[in-house]
Amino acid sequence: MKNVPKSTKNGERIGNFDNQITFSFHRNIEMVYYKSIFPHHTPFQMILSQEVDHLAALQYQALDIRYLHNLQQLWSDPAVIRYTGTPEPYTLEQTRQKLERLQQSDVFVVFQQHRFIGIVGCPCIDTKTLEFGLFYQFRQSVWGRGYATAAVKWMLAFMKKKYIQPVIYADVITQNTASEKILKRFHFICQSESKPIHSCGQKTIVRHYVLDTSKNVTPTKEAFSMQYIFTGSYTSPDGTDGVRCFSIDLDNRLTQLCAADIYSPTYVLYHHGLLYAVGRNGKGSRLHTFSFDGKNLTAISTVPAVEDSTLCHLSIVGNTLYASAYGAGKLARFRLDENGIPSCREILAYQGGSVHPRQDHAHIHSAFPSPDKHFLLVCDLGSDRIYNYCIQPDGSLLPNPVQPEIVTPAGSGPRHLTYTRDGIYVYVITELSAQVLVYQRNVQTGILTQIQITDCVPQERPEDTLSADIHLSKDEHSLYASSRGADCMAIYAVQSDGTLRAPVYTSSYASGPRNFSLSPNGQLTVIGGQYSNNIVICPIDPNTGIPCEPISETEMPQATCAQWIEIDI
Repeated sequence: MKNVPKSTKNGERIGNFDNQITFSFHRNIEMVYYKSIFPHHTPFQMILSQEVDHLAALQYQALDIRYLHNLQQLWSDPAVIRYTGTPEPYTLEQTRQKLERLQQSDVFVVFQQHRFIGIVGCPCIDTKTLEFGLFYQFRQSVWGRGYATAAVKWMLAFMKKKYIQPVIYADVITQNTASEKILKRFHFICQSESKPIHSCGQKTIVRHYVLDTSKNVTPTKEAFSMQYIFTGSYTSPDGTDGVRCFSIDLDNRLTQLCAADIYSPTYVLYHHGLLYAVGRNGKGSRLHTFSFDGKNLTAISTVPAVEDSTLCHLSIVGNTLYASAYGAGKLARFRLDENGIPSCREILAYQGGSVHPRQDHAHIHSAFPSPDKHFLLVCDLGSDRIYNYCIQPDGSLLPNPVQPEIVTPAGSGPRHLTYTRDGIYVYVITELSAQVLVYQRNVQTGILTQIQITDCVPQERPEDTLSADIHLSKDEHSLYASSRGADCMAIYAVQSDGTLRAPVYTSSYASGPRNFSLSPNGQLTVIGGQYSNNIVICPIDPNTGIPCEPISETEMPQATCAQWIEIDI
């Protein structure tokens, strides 16, 4: 490696530097760098340059005094500074002094949708050898959303473009395995370790990394993303371990990382670093919000939802969360603030019923936004209707003027649905008639036209058969539908015109498959057994698309939901 500096000895930086500065790297890292003035360079002015990743468009703006109060709030947050060696939160004057030093180097504030979320930079260590120190800090409310990876990628590309063969260091404490993975993901090499030091009352070791300049800065996504399974289950009123989080090893074995006590959570939804879970509250319901740092769930909000009904499904569009209330036949609309915390804004009540004994009144079971987020389809199991809404900029709903509702066959009971990625086809599973309804959809107007009805259980079926969940494979060549009672999965080959071939049936390998989820790579599925009190992981045959016998099984009392997610770190 060229230009590897000789300024390290026994894990410590040596050289003539002035004004040591300590930064927080990600959440739990102490980084020590040194201020040095560039005699031959002026700060590069990069105004609102964009890096678009799979999560959001981030903007970067050169650090200046306008962001004094933003940084003072950031550097006063105990969660941000606890591993920086800073004895106490920064005062406004201390922030001003630090800002004045930093703005002489390549340091940028980071925005997401024009909202300040953090800072990233490479202050100079030595101007002669072009040595720099990488750091970043983000507001706690946006941790775990992949912004660190996007910001580091942008910063390294910026440095590579501006300087010829820069040498870039980064320090990390050994407890922060997630941040070490970020460094390794971008081809940083560990050079040495410090002797044990005391930080926040405990001993820790700092590892010193340097960027391998022979490698491209573009990371390999699959190698260092983390996968988790979040589950919900019916519980006693104390809610013990109602929500659980599992990690997945290379052999697809599950290890429970943490749990949260919620009374009978029937649905969980992970979104931008937060986990939302529905729970009972007497005859009503609550919406719980947790932050997730890769190891722990931390409760940050609990708000009342619907007074006279439990919730059974959640979906999010922008800053709006929609919650389906089955028992009362209602749809609750929550506003999410800049930290993702919900507050209820509106409750829509529905009327009607149909021919089945369970259809005495409306039962809103789910609400699914279209891929372009312009429309919302709401499944009413009780009245055999799918309500078709246009989503307004503030998240409010207006009935689609050209097709406000779709009437499904009498006694069918639409429960869940899924769209193709282009939004041209919609597949609806009906709980009561155990069928899949296929619709062609006009993506401009949102109009649905039925083109097929097919069964999702064999003709000989138990009387207690209740179909449940439906998902498309990653390549959209296969469609999966689960049914309780029959305890089966129906697998359909999807044809070029969106219609389905006759299904192949296989066991669900868990009794009462209320919910299932496909792995991000599409090679596995996790199935929740409501009646068998377990969750199972089944490989999917790459040739047939059919789930095979389980390779992993975990006890889970009355499993209601199993969501498989992947998080960029």
